[in-house]
Amino acid sequence: MIKQTSIKIATVGMDKQMLRILEMVFNGPGKGDYMLVNKLEEAQACIFDLDNLEGMKSWKDYRNGNFKLPTIILSLNYKDIAGTIFVRKPIEINDLLKNLIKITNPTVAAPHKSVQKESNSKIDQRKSISNNAELITETSFAEQNAAQLYGNNEDINLNNKAEIDKLFYDTAEYLQGYFEYAFGLSQKLEAGGLLIEGLYCPVILIAKQNRILRSNEFNDNQLRTMTLLPLSNITVRHNKNHGKTLKIHLNEERGLKVVNLNESEVAQYQKQYNLIPQDLDGFLWLIALWTARGRLPKGTDLNKAVKLKNWPNFTRLIETPYALKIAAFWIYNPHSLLETARILEIPQRYVFAFFNAARAIRLASTNSNFETNSSTTASFAKKHAKRGLFQRILTKLLN
Repeated sequence: MIKQTSIKIATVGMDKQMLRILEMVFNGPGKGDYMLVNKLEEAQACIFDLDNLEGMKSWKDYRNGNFKLPTIILSLNYKDIAGTIFVRKPIEINDLLKNLIKITNPTVAAPHKSVQKESNSKIDQRKSISNNAELITETSFAEQNAAQLYGNNEDINLNNKAEIDKLFYDTAEYLQGYFEYAFGLSQKLEAGGLLIEGLYCPVILIAKQNRILRSNEFNDNQLRTMTLLPLSNITVRHNKNHGKTLKIHLNEERGLKVVNLNESEVAQYQKQYNLIPQDLDGFLWLIALWTARGRLPKGTDLNKAVKLKNWPNFTRLIETPYALKIAAFWIYNPHSLLETARILEIPQRYVFAFFNAARAIRLASTNSNFETNSSTTASFAKKHAKRGLFQRILTKLLN
């Protein structure tokens, strides 16, 4: 919600998708402290994206236009430009908001102070991470931004209620819950697909084929930012043409909804919007990791055994730390999340991350009917060492 005291922010070089991200950030985590304006003359500060096709030319025009606004520079590669503050893409919400405070509040930091030049090693590191890619692949993101996938929380103290409460989050408040809901609906379709409207471009889920169709315009940078933004006011309404429709109000003007499509309609949308197919389970897996960052969905029982329905296809999924060992453990003899971390001597956040991602694609669940085995890993391996080939492989993984 925009406040009367909202600071007016102009942008240069932004596409519509990026503008929408900023609007969501300002209205959500930004708490209405900032608002976008169209004209530089009306603005109190500026966010400049240097990665557009004519970025440097636009920058020269901006400076030659005698605009002395406090300015944030966005780019995949580090920029040292006097009088600006640099924010690397893909944007971290907290980083952006922190630097907005710096440039709009002189008591926090002088807005026109030149950014201290980074060492060559840091610049090289930034370049190696970004390598000018517009679409960050899931693999490279996993390698370079592990904390964004698994978090960095230490193991929880079971005697500290505050730590336990902080561990859980409500998936329904995030895009993760919306996609999981849509995934469940799409699994029931015998043909066609499920259209999600209200994002940057149409997105179609075809669960029977393990496919999601989306445009390259809706890239991973934008998607990851959206997964971190809590959604507001979720309602379910009835649509007489398409049955039940879930609508999530991002604000008063926009909403998300799902609609059933037949096969010809799917083909029409795919052609019209140039939608590219990718693996649906890999998409949902990634969404869950991004959103949770080592946390657990609200209502997860830490002491119930986890059942893994079948072996994850790691050719399509991000292989989280210790994933093979955890999967082998759960398939062979289900254990609770806490017991798994203790017996395998794995940091809890990696066990939680794997469970959350596997749960998102309905591969893992907790089941109180499974009896947990509190034996150590060594005795567990010894007991089953003479079993079949596959079981021997699992035992090796556990060791």
